[in-house]
Amino acid sequence: MGNEGTSTEAAVDERTAGRIARAKRYLDEHLQDQRGWYSKKASRFKRWAQWLAVTVLAAGGLTTVVQVIPAELWVKLVTAALGLIVVLAKGVERIWNFEETWLGYRKASERMKREYRLYINGAGAYREIEDEDQAYLRFVEAIEQIIAEEQQIYWQSRAGGGRPEGGAAEAGADQAGGSGTVSGLP
Repeated sequence: MGNEGTSTEAAVDERTAGRIARAKRYLDEHLQDQRGWYSKKASRFKRWAQWLAVTVLAAGGLTTVVQVIPAELWVKLVTAALGLIVVLAKGVERIWNFEETWLGYRKASERMKREYRLYINGAGAYREIEDEDQAYLRFVEAIEQIIAEEQQIYWQSRAGGGRPEGGAAEAGADQAGGSGTVSGLP
């Protein structure tokens, strides 16, 4: 009985190694740009969203503080300037949807990493698939579905005056096969 467990473990390890190699080849050859692009853009848009939020908070708070000072011309000018900063920061955030965008990019990146882990470990939708070619095709379809969903969100947002820089659509159109990786994926 001890040999049965060892041969099963060896088959699982061999299957896992094969899946890792296939997934790596697919990701490296076909999705290098999207993977790196999502990670890079998510970080960049997160910084912008946070910077704009802090700017609004600081300018809004300073407006209140300045109003305590006795009325002089410079107080009115500073109050008006702070109000303008709040309006501009909120306008930029509204037009470019930095928070919504970075969350969408991070979600796509994390979903790709999760699908990779499920595939190589034979978990989730891959649990019952015995044929390695079928499991691989399911993996490719799942990754492509993640990208398609993000692209659809991008174009819907774009039509409504949203994101200034495209989602995976831009990465695929601008860079056919470049470099970069989502952290955690090979």
